[in-house]
Amino acid sequence: MPPKAKFWEYVTKSAGCWEWTGGRDSSGYGASRFNGNGQQRHAHRVSWEMQYGSIPEGLLVLHHC
Repeated sequence: MPPKAKFWEYVTKSAGCWEWTGGRDSSGYGASRFNGNGQQRHAHRVSWEMQYGSIPEGLLVLHHC
């Protein structure tokens, strides 16, 4: 299965909120190893990068729900 498809298996979409159902880090944030090097990253940041590319320096990628 392609990595992007695998990532989206852990997202449940509903009206107004997309819930991460995969693993979480010690702070409770959704965590993913999608980037292929095994490094754990916040799922909301991985989602941004899949949609828009690299996160520009100084941009805060936040989530809510």
